[in-house]
Amino acid sequence: MDDGQQVKRGGVTLCTDSYKHEEIEILRNVLKDNFNLNSSIHNKKSNNESVYERIYLSKQSFEDLKPSLIPHMHETM
Repeated sequence: MDDGQQVKRGGVTLCTDSYKHEEIEILRNVLKDNFNLNSSIHNKKSNNESVYERIYLSKQSFEDLKPSLIPHMHETM
């Protein structure tokens, strides 16, 4: 139910901080092929200056995905 966050623009980021770039690309392809979701990669910098990648889904992609997620989400989410 977690390891992601909604951003101010209305989209969401998936916290793929510990994934390798190749694994992130596999996940992005699965999201596109299975759910027709467009995504991009946002680079983030940690406190120790290392850079990691997160998957970003636009507001529209998130809105398209929401109906599939809601029946599986706990009411507090």
